[in-house]
Amino acid sequence: SRRTSRSDPTRTKWAPVLARLADPDDTARETRVLRRVLSTPLMVALARVAYSETEADPAELLGAGRFTTRQAVERHLYDAFLTAAYADAGRERAERARGWAAFVAAHTRRFGGQEIAWWRLEEALPGWVRRLSVLPAAAVATFTVSRMDLGTPPWAHWQPVPVPVPLWAVFGAGVCAFAWGEYGGGTGRAPQQARL
Repeated sequence: SRRTSRSDPTRTKWAPVLARLADPDDTARETRVLRRVLSTPLMVALARVAYSETEADPAELLGAGRFTTRQAVERHLYDAFLTAAYADAGRERAERARGWAAFVAAHTRRFGGQEIAWWRLEEALPGWVRRLSVLPAAAVATFTVSRMDLGTPPWAHWQPVPVPVPLWAVFGAGVCAFAWGEYGGGTGRAPQQARL
């Protein structure tokens, strides 16, 4: 953290806050709440980015009556972290990052979890959008098969009634059926380690 005294290199803007947190006689509600919040590495990392390299003063975390619950402190630290992390990127980009973070949080909450399951993010899209996203690849694959000279399909010579369906059309229909079933809206499987 930034030093606030040239003569004392250990004096930083966190020094007053750390002194209060280390004082066993300080039983103010704000101090107890901040001790609990800063007991996790994630919150310490957020506080460091939000206050150590910015002009913001961490003493505000111990302001009387300002942060009286753990949730209030955590929300404030997360918000201050995003502000500090995107300070050089501009306000519009910071707001976009907040929007995406809110989207991921809502998506995670919808599935009743506490962890971000990246393999389930596609489920936030409607099924028809996921199916349509496969359409360009299916079209290119079908076009490629149609240009290959694979000969006459076996069903073209069936007796007594020949079926005049080209091989590329059957391939395209198969790819579309696969996409319809695979990307139709079922829940994604958790990634697993592949073993020989």
